[in-house]
Amino acid sequence: MSMKSNLHFAVLFCLVSSCIHAQLAPCTPTWQTVKPDGTPYQYTDTNFGTTCIKTAPYSCQDGPNAQCSYSFRTNRYICCYDVWLAKGGIDILAANGTSKPFCPNGALAYGGNQPLTCDPTKPNSCTTGYTCTQSWNASTNAVRNPNVCCKTSTLNSFAAVWSQLGLTPTIVPVAPTQPIVSIIFGTAPAQLVVHQGDDWSGSTTKAKFLGSLPPTGILLPNNVSIADSDNYHLLVFDAVNNKHILAFMSDMNTKVGNYLDLPSSTTKNIVVYPSGIKNATYSGYLLGTGYPYGPGDYPTPYTTRQTYVALLFYTGQKPIASLNITLGACETFDPNCGTLYNTTVTEFLKSGNSNLFGKGLGPPIAGTYFYI
Repeated sequence: MSMKSNLHFAVLFCLVSSCIHAQLAPCTPTWQTVKPDGTPYQYTDTNFGTTCIKTAPYSCQDGPNAQCSYSFRTNRYICCYDVWLAKGGIDILAANGTSKPFCPNGALAYGGNQPLTCDPTKPNSCTTGYTCTQSWNASTNAVRNPNVCCKTSTLNSFAAVWSQLGLTPTIVPVAPTQPIVSIIFGTAPAQLVVHQGDDWSGSTTKAKFLGSLPPTGILLPNNVSIADSDNYHLLVFDAVNNKHILAFMSDMNTKVGNYLDLPSSTTKNIVVYPSGIKNATYSGYLLGTGYPYGPGDYPTPYTTRQTYVALLFYTGQKPIASLNITLGACETFDPNCGTLYNTTVTEFLKSGNSNLFGKGLGPPIAGTYFYI
């Protein structure tokens, strides 16, 4: 080959390489972004990510499920986060078929909140104890990431997930039968989407939970039937402390398909004051409807990762008031004012009978967990 041909080849190689390099997204998984606003990376973006130190804890703090990953776009380690914004974020991934794949039936994925995609035609695509499985959203919004490594022992039992995580029966007496696909917090345009196992603990963005940002929507699996005009109740609480409640929303019956659009009216919310905040006389929870609060009101600021659990209950035509989970004379969680107090959420869920207090809610029909 002549020197001229070699030169042409070198120039062409450089042009092609530069073009490919320019088209690479900074983060490899299609559902990740470098942007702190929760939106996906666009090829026209000039933000190629914040440099991080792989071995330094909390080196990345601008979003959920943070990873310090080597980027072939920048040839350095950068911070990558899951896309979390509902409008202008998650919806764009769904339209492009690049959403994060999730194990069916809420099963545990290899890699936790950063699943490992796999090829079912290769026998050793997943490590021992995991099965290469078609994701539940493979045919809709994750067509480009259709298969994922899922823990075999949890594929056919959502209760097994809760048992293996130590949530049932220690914290939640009876495991939910179905997963909650996602919970939306806040209102447009800044709604954030939380999926099972999402970790916000190292993120400064978790401040969004530390004010009065309420859940505003719940997406359930397609196989969960929602009855019109019946009553649903959402309880979100700190499973580590087992006392602090982020939300207790009752008598919800606004539905669109398998989506519960949670009402913002205070009449549908039971605001539960953190233990020891509003009235030191009571060892249990104080209820009220006039004060929106968040975990930022708790006595001790969070310095470590906290597991939060969300449980959805169904009571048919029976509203929450018929279970006596209302404001009593002492405004406590337990109507037996002055006689008995539930000092943990677990005690509350075990209290009463099938027509009263916590047991009156029945077993949860769906649930999820995440970390703050």
